[in-house]
Amino acid sequence: SFEAGAALSRAAQTAEKEYFTFETGSLKCLAYTLSDAGAVIGYMICIIKDGGEALLKNGELSFAAALVSKQFYFERRQIVKSTAEEILTELLDGEFSDEARFKLRAASTYLSSFNPERLAVIDISNYGGSTEADGFLRKTLENEFHASHPFIYKNKIVMFIHRDHDISRLAEIAKGENLKIAMSDVFGGIFAVKSAFDFALETLDYLTLCGKNGFCEDSEKYAVIITLKKLSGKNELIKGDILSLAKYDKENSGALCETLYTYLCCHHSLMETCNRLFTHRNTVLYRINKIKEDFNIDTEDPKKHFSYLISLAIILAENKKDKFFI
Repeated sequence: SFEAGAALSRAAQTAEKEYFTFETGSLKCLAYTLSDAGAVIGYMICIIKDGGEALLKNGELSFAAALVSKQFYFERRQIVKSTAEEILTELLDGEFSDEARFKLRAASTYLSSFNPERLAVIDISNYGGSTEADGFLRKTLENEFHASHPFIYKNKIVMFIHRDHDISRLAEIAKGENLKIAMSDVFGGIFAVKSAFDFALETLDYLTLCGKNGFCEDSEKYAVIITLKKLSGKNELIKGDILSLAKYDKENSGALCETLYTYLCCHHSLMETCNRLFTHRNTVLYRINKIKEDFNIDTEDPKKHFSYLISLAIILAENKKDKFFI
C-alpha cells in the first residue's frame, strides 16, 4: 500500500544496518536492504510475528536476503539485456525515424552510454545448426570479448567490437569453427549500427559467392569492388570508346581494358604498369599503342582520366577482375 511504502521510505533514510524495522497499521515489519556493488536494488520485507526475532538472531533472514538479492539482480539484468536486444533489433529493422527517438527508447538500457568502435557480423550456417550450439558460441564470444553483447539477428550473430579487443583471436575462432565473419568499418555512435551492419552483410554475401570459408575480414577492404558490382550493366556510365575497347577484349580474349586501367593508375609509368601486370615491357607497349591508334583514346588528356577510370573499373568488375580492387 501507499502507507506501507511511505513508512518503508522513512525508515530506510535513517537505517544504519542492513536491516531495519518499521510499522504500517497494526503490522510490525522487518526490511532487509538488497544491494549489489553498494547500490540498493530493492528491499525484502518480512512481517514479524511471534518467534520471528529468532530467525533474525540465527542469521536465517540474512541468508535469505542474500539469496533474494542475487536472484533479483540476475532477473533484473536479464530484463535489461533482453530489452536492449529488442531495441537493437528495431534499430537494425529501420524502425527509428531519427536518432532522438532511438536515444529516448534506449535511455533505460546499457545502450544509453554504449560506445563500441565497430561491429562484427557472423554467418553461423556452417556451425552447429542448433539453438544449443548457437547459444554456446554466443557465450564463448561474450566471455572472450568484454561488452561485445552478441545476439542473433536474421540467422546471424551480431557482436560489438571495442578498441582493445584482440581481432586476431576472433580470426582464430573463425578459422577453427569455420565461421564467416565480416567486420564493419569504424562508426560514429550506436545509431549508425544499421548502415554498418548492412554493408558488413553485403561483404559476407560477396565473400560467400567467392567461395571463402573460415574467415574474419574487414568490410572496408571490399568496399570498392562491392560498389562496382552494383553498377554492373549501367552502360550509360561507360564512355563509348571504352565500350569498344571492352568489345574487342571479349571477342579476342584481349587485355586492353586492364592494361589501360593499370597504366592510368600508375600515372603513365610503363615500368610500374609492367610490374603490376607481370607482363613484358614490349607487350604492354604494344597494347598502349594499339589503344591510342586503333581506338583513338587519348591517354594523355587529364580531363578524361576520371571518366576513363570509372568506365574501365565497371567493365573489369563485370568481367570478374576483382583483384584490381581488393
